[in-house]
Amino acid sequence: MNRVAAVVLGAIGVLAAGAVLVATLTSVPPWAVVAAVGGLTAVGVLWWLRGPDDVGIALLVLAVFSSPWNAVGVGSLKPGPVLLAASLLVLGVQAVRLRRPISISAWLWPLAVAVLVVAVITMFVPPSPSYMAGRFYADETFFDLWELQHVAWGSALDAAQWLVAILGLVFAATLAVRLRPALPPVLADAWVAGAGVSALVALTDQFEFTAVSAKLLPFVDVGGRQAGLTVQPNHLAMGALLVLPLAVWRAVSARGRASRLVATAVVLLLLGGIVVAQSRGALAVSLLVLVVALVLHRRGRLALAPLAVLVVVAISTVLLAVPGAARKVGEALRLTGQDSAVASNLLRDMLTEQTLRDIGSSPWHGIGFQVAVAGHNIWLQLLACGGVIVFLGFLVTLVGFVAEAWGIRDRYDGLPLLLMISVGAWLVAGIVENNLTDLFLYVPFAIVAAVKAADMHRTAVGAAVLVPGGARS
Repeated sequence: MNRVAAVVLGAIGVLAAGAVLVATLTSVPPWAVVAAVGGLTAVGVLWWLRGPDDVGIALLVLAVFSSPWNAVGVGSLKPGPVLLAASLLVLGVQAVRLRRPISISAWLWPLAVAVLVVAVITMFVPPSPSYMAGRFYADETFFDLWELQHVAWGSALDAAQWLVAILGLVFAATLAVRLRPALPPVLADAWVAGAGVSALVALTDQFEFTAVSAKLLPFVDVGGRQAGLTVQPNHLAMGALLVLPLAVWRAVSARGRASRLVATAVVLLLLGGIVVAQSRGALAVSLLVLVVALVLHRRGRLALAPLAVLVVVAISTVLLAVPGAARKVGEALRLTGQDSAVASNLLRDMLTEQTLRDIGSSPWHGIGFQVAVAGHNIWLQLLACGGVIVFLGFLVTLVGFVAEAWGIRDRYDGLPLLLMISVGAWLVAGIVENNLTDLFLYVPFAIVAAVKAADMHRTAVGAAVLVPGGARS
């Protein structure tokens, strides 16, 4: 044991020295080097103690946990995709080496194939450089001549990133759940926790206890909106909105008082994140999500009426006690009187007009995935970037997801049903938002596919046990 400890300490020392050297010779931030060294050390220790399977599962849980943090990273390297790639590598190698069956829900393939087909078509029939140069871009994007002449390569790269979100999480989750059937609720809790951390950062930034977002982003929102650990306030709000049904369910179904208090605090934290993000679409949909999640649970239905009365009394008291409170709240939420709200509405109109022109210029296969998030309506963005091909692929995958989730809705205390609500909230809010290809959006698809894979694995194991001499897993 002393020899092993000496080897471990020596390895840590070598890694630390390498970290100092890397930070000195490159522009990589010291915190990123420290995080990488700490992560590699933890992976090595876990591998030594528990083996590669547990390493792959741990990496997947961390990938889901950090998936909403798209402002954290070094350049284009974000923790969610990096951890997911590492998890896929470990679990994939193990699956091939040990000849484990690899299965994936069929409903995922229509969207994945559609994205791949359009990426290939765009390589051969790209939009003209003059058209791309003349488009309206909300962020005042400028392309040099080379980028305009090779726009198809940018589209292919964006397509690859989207495919990672569509398929990568699902592959990793279905491989991992075979080893740990209890994993789906763990992934759901990790997803909630990751969004909760981002909301907490937004709140501490709002009250000036911290300035995390200001250090992560090259700008400060002059309207006072907070982004947490995301690249834009609307991303913070969308991340919090999607996990809200799961957090509410935890709060109403928790058995112990301590667990119920923690879950309730997380719900309030997520709502606070949506408020300081000042996302009008997410705020409106979050109220609907709250009601739906409460109605689905018996204890939630019992609490719904008293809670509604409490909210009405509290709002009425504030409005009567504080002069001009309604106007101030409306301005704080960008519902009335905010210059930023007026500017946002004008920008959305201009983006919608541009998206409609994109659709008209190439209705069947779109103009490429470099414009997949260049709008404020995901339904129009689907048509603009991938045309009818990707739009239909998305619809078929969505219908398949709903059908499978409904068929297994009672598993894991109703987890698939809650994930359906999450996806529904995304699709409704997506009418006025642009989140389409982000990794965290596809966590519900991965968990539902994993629940189905766990069911199939249990059935296969049961059949093998019943057959004399049958293989056991």
